[in-house]
Amino acid sequence: MINNWESLSEIDLIYQVVLKRNPELLPLVALVDHIPLTDEQREDLRGSILGEFLELGLYEDYEPNAYGLRLSRLINYLGRDM
Repeated sequence: MINNWESLSEIDLIYQVVLKRNPELLPLVALVDHIPLTDEQREDLRGSILGEFLELGLYEDYEPNAYGLRLSRLINYLGRDM
């Protein structure tokens, strides 16, 4: 789990997760909210966050924990047209 995830902005949390899971995508994070990303670019970023969600964002009963809820919001955020 990313340290201090609760206090990070959406972009900062995306950056931290991508840095941890798929650092070659870091240049895309800088583009979020600045220029439109392609569907493929958004899906690549979402995939990184999904990996974090599946590994650390669920309780044993598969319900999302607080971190998972935040990650889920990021996945949805990246799913919209940008």
